[in-house]
Amino acid sequence: MELSECYVLTLLIALPRLSYAVINSGPPPSGTEVSRFPCPTPSEQSSVASLIASDPDMMPYFFVQAKDYWRLKTDVIEAFRKGEGRAGNVATIQTAIEALKLADFATNSLMRQL
Repeated sequence: MELSECYVLTLLIALPRLSYAVINSGPPPSGTEVSRFPCPTPSEQSSVASLIASDPDMMPYFFVQAKDYWRLKTDVIEAFRKGEGRAGNVATIQTAIEALKLADFATNSLMRQL
């Protein structure tokens, strides 16, 4: 992929059952779908559906994100145990601040279009 190419990311959120992101080669209707990223993935859908059915009072996205949270907690604890200071694959506070700035920019841009 060339950096000069234009790609459009569309997030389609339909919780509790399925959310996904789609990358198109340009804006609709001319852009064609390049890639689709479902959440949960097809391999996770049946286990997530049974977990949702087993505990209907729980927020469904907890089940979808449980493995990621477990990995995050494990990485942080392991880094602490080894005396590494912080887990190398965990975002810093500065990264979080930059992400919030980006979200703020996107929100303001979208609100101006409404």
